[in-house]
Amino acid sequence: MSVVAGSLPNMGVQPSNPHDALFRSIMQRDGQLAGELQIALPPELVMRIDWSVWRYIPNDLVAPGLECRQTDLFVETRFDGAEALMYIHVEHQSRPDPLMTFRMGEYMFGHWRQYVDRSEKVPTSLPVILPVVVNSGPRNQPWRYSTQFADMFALAEDARAALTRYLPTFDIIVDDIAAISLDELAKRPIPAAALLVFALHKSASKNPDLVQTLAPVIEKFQNLENEPGGMIDLRDIIGYIVEVGDIDDDDFVELIDQFGPRAKEVAVTTAERFRAEGLEKGRVEGLTQSLLSLLTAKFGDVPTDVEDHIHAADPDQLQSWTLKILSATTIGEVFE
Repeated sequence: MSVVAGSLPNMGVQPSNPHDALFRSIMQRDGQLAGELQIALPPELVMRIDWSVWRYIPNDLVAPGLECRQTDLFVETRFDGAEALMYIHVEHQSRPDPLMTFRMGEYMFGHWRQYVDRSEKVPTSLPVILPVVVNSGPRNQPWRYSTQFADMFALAEDARAALTRYLPTFDIIVDDIAAISLDELAKRPIPAAALLVFALHKSASKNPDLVQTLAPVIEKFQNLENEPGGMIDLRDIIGYIVEVGDIDDDDFVELIDQFGPRAKEVAVTTAERFRAEGLEKGRVEGLTQSLLSLLTAKFGDVPTDVEDHIHAADPDQLQSWTLKILSATTIGEVFE
């Protein structure tokens, strides 16, 4: 096996928020996730993982009792040079989750179920899965929940002692980015793009003083220009800043003035595109809400299937249907 760079296989449903989306888009690229894990994992594991054997694999789970779900990143490698598989499942959290160890257990058993179902012969053993959680998000909430699955069971001390051998047990590995300062983060020896993901998770959301806040990591933006795939990473990073931030034009210019000429061009082009898309999205949302309000006022509650139809429409359709409300006598006539 060899390191796979670039796009991942089809993973099904895409991340539902911009924080997860940025994490996934950057971390799937060559070297970014490996660099992060070499810091997040205990040193005794880092030295025994074969970092030259690294393959992203599809991680959509289809298992009894589980809906098909897109998890975060799932890689295959080797441990101590053994041919036996080792999987590392990395889940990004925008805030702490009290059921995280339970969720990771679901994911792990889903992967094992797939492994068994896809094996040509009935396997006599299972691959090891390292469950890793990266906690970084705009709320900066440090991890405060147990990382041990056995702690999910509310037991008195004597009852736990009696039941210990019968309880499923594993630990999740939590890299608690939310608990460290931006200055501490800046000292991490990880690739520039990965570090900027975490820095922006911590500081970008609705921050009018973003340029000043990012001072400890500003050189990481400059480093991107000289890194493989750096301009693609910069495009995603600037898009994230525009989408979640509150940066005005003057501050944006101040930020990109610190970039090289090539990076500055990419930043300006990306910002213009994302702002145009944002305006169009706002226009569509406005038309949609106006149409739904008018339909409700004239015909009462709007059926769910009609709502779904409206949310899937383009602006021209929305405007056309809105005009038809004036003459329609039934809700069906609006959509004829």
